[in-house]
Amino acid sequence: MGKKLYPTDTLQQAKSILSAWNLIDPSLVFGPLTSESLSADVATVHALQEKIIRLQNELMDTRNQRDAACIGIWDQVKRHALASKPPTATIRQNMRSLAAHD
Repeated sequence: MGKKLYPTDTLQQAKSILSAWNLIDPSLVFGPLTSESLSADVATVHALQEKIIRLQNELMDTRNQRDAACIGIWDQVKRHALASKPPTATIRQNMRSLAAHD
């Protein structure tokens, strides 16, 4: 993720301004800015942050499921590799058997 285009404490600053604004006069208007519009923007950011947290948790859960599936596959691959290779003792016995027939 790239450099943020806003300070990391933007939401905290907005909440402080909104709190002071509501103490002074909630109906006070600064040009197009009202306490209601700022409050709505703060609520939007909260909802988006909650969505990000939910998606991060979902991503972590999905990665954990993938890892568990890969571990299961790896166990199967290891078992297959062991089952398809004859033990060393069997190889030696077969070699002796072949040598005895020659």
